[in-house]
Amino acid sequence: MTATIGSLHTNPIPTTSVLMRPTRQFILALALGLVASSLSAQDKIPKVRYEGGHEGWGEQEIRGTLLIGDSSLVFQDDDKKQSLEIPILKITEIGNQTQRKEASVGSKLLFGSLARSRQEEFLAISYDLPDNAEAVIFRFEKNTSAAALAKIKFRMKKLGMTPPSTPTSSPTTQNP
Repeated sequence: MTATIGSLHTNPIPTTSVLMRPTRQFILALALGLVASSLSAQDKIPKVRYEGGHEGWGEQEIRGTLLIGDSSLVFQDDDKKQSLEIPILKITEIGNQTQRKEASVGSKLLFGSLARSRQEEFLAISYDLPDNAEAVIFRFEKNTSAAALAKIKFRMKKLGMTPPSTPTSSPTTQNP
């Protein structure tokens, strides 16, 4: 039914099925996108520092991102020039530790009670290679190493592995 006002013709009000088509298409595309992304899901942990342990890299500190995939961990430096891949099935030990560094004497004298200690979090991963074994250490931003450890252990369980027990260690204090 078309209404006429003077010489202006207006179209009838569309039915709900016409209005819903774009919405249904959008929801279907969104659902397919979510399914596809969950099939290749990786947990990405930025602002991670490699502290040492990998043969050939020396004891240099490298900033980057740790990607936790279904079958491997990949550390990629910020410049994307170096990467380290650790197969999850090859992990033999994994654990995190928190270290607390007290404020230096100079900052205590300068800032008094405002001088604060720093807390650093580390994750150590030991793994076997065909011809030797390695252990690498990563430093994490505050309050992120426990989550990374839990995600890695979850992936280990998904692969049918029994995650190694994590030794519980109390925070250690270091004076500069």
